[in-house]
Amino acid sequence: MREIILVVLVIVLVGSACLLGRLFMVGPSRPPPAVEPAITVSAATLHAAYESNAVAADATYRGNGLRVAGRVDDVGRGLTGAPYITLEPGVWCYFDKSQAAGVAKLKKGDSVTVVGRCTGKTLVQVMVENCRLVNP
Repeated sequence: MREIILVVLVIVLVGSACLLGRLFMVGPSRPPPAVEPAITVSAATLHAAYESNAVAADATYRGNGLRVAGRVDDVGRGLTGAPYITLEPGVWCYFDKSQAAGVAKLKKGDSVTVVGRCTGKTLVQVMVENCRLVNP
């Protein structure tokens, strides 16, 4: 029993460190170059692919430019002040600070399409970075 508690504690600590590391990362001082989408996918399909088989999903999506359509679940800012949105059921889209005005117009339940680069899945979320709104 003691070993199980220790393993769970280690997993929680490592996961927290990864998440905090992502939140504290400081982005470049200038906007990243525009990402050209190679793959069009819904947020639900992207999330389901990673839930089903993360290795296969990485082979298909990771590193590629994506055009992701979905419904906004949350709008916020990271610790660096850069805006992000989450799309149902669990795709996190990170934007450069220069995109804040467009992101600020969004609200929970809005249907949106974003273009960005998939960076894979952390313990709990599929991530798309260097995003820009295609249709708010």
